[in-house]
Amino acid sequence: PIRISMGDGAFIDVSPVGTKLNVTYELVRFLGAGGMGAVYEAVAPEGRRVAIKVLLRVVAEQQHLLDRFKREVLVTSTLDNPHIVPTLDADVDTALGATFMVMPLLVGLDLSRLVARGGPRHAAVACRSVRQAARRGAW
Repeated sequence: PIRISMGDGAFIDVSPVGTKLNVTYELVRFLGAGGMGAVYEAVAPEGRRVAIKVLLRVVAEQQHLLDRFKREVLVTSTLDNPHIVPTLDADVDTALGATFMVMPLLVGLDLSRLVARGGPRHAAVACRSVRQAARRGAW
């Protein structure tokens, strides 16, 4: 693993680029990390570029956090909303001990950059997305 600084004095260990998950998805670029996991650009078996969130091992070992991740996979695999990225696949690479989810790779600004550039989104837009997620059991 590679150690990444989270900027607040904390570090996380992430998988190196070139790692293959389930001998299927090859991690080609590290995109970022947060409290639950690290996100990579990867190549799927058919050559398509995807995004993969790999759950941090310390998170996956805590049942309530693993359950939250599983709920995220379940909900995002059923939502149909242009503002929510769907889950395409999810699995555990038992050889590496890596729990992960696969999503389409999006090109554009992340939310923090979007808000920094143009200010907060209108409340009605945010509320529509939250209502749909709540109806699907995200909380």
